Amino acid sequence: MALSIRITQRAYDDIDGIVGYIAQDAPEAAKRWQSSILKRIGLLNVFPLKHGLAPEAYALNVAIRQTIHGAYRILYSVGEDAIIVHGVRHGARRPLDPGDLPTMT
Repeated sequence: MALSIRITQRAYDDIDGIVGYIAQDAPEAAKRWQSSILKRIGLLNVFPLKHGLAPEAYALNVAIRQTIHGAYRILYSVGEDAIIVHGVRHGARRPLDPGDLPTMT
């Protein structure tokens, strides 16, 4: 049985911010990127443990995983009944801190 996927408001805000940034120069590319990132997130339930732990997982002592989509990291955790997407960050951004994980279960 596939796990459901929950996307936090923070992750939606991250995606919206990235789309807005891309759209400043390339509106069609922004739409394509948004579609592709949402598709990639939708595939997380196929093999949710396939992707490794994010580097900050060890510092925060949480099982936060990451998958790479272009220059962006999709950060998520795998619970008993759901996959929770916590954020989408550019690879050059600072690591997560505990305040970035409001819905850890």
